[in-house]
Amino acid sequence: MDEITNDWHSDFYAAIREIFKNEKDKIDIIQEQFLSKEPLRIDVIVVKKNDDYGIDKQIARIFKKYNI
Repeated sequence: MDEITNDWHSDFYAAIREIFKNEKDKIDIIQEQFLSKEPLRIDVIVVKKNDDYGIDKQIARIFKKYNI
């Protein structure tokens, strides 16, 4: 039986981009970055460009400057 794999990383990235579509001039969203030569990856990095800016989204209440 063939194993079906789901590329949930891309789905999650698309969802995060949709949530923050009105904030794209205030934050950077970077998809999957390799952390080492091994197959470790980060799904999404959200970087606040301005520390004083507050993002009006429920998920963003826990955000710091760099969010992995």
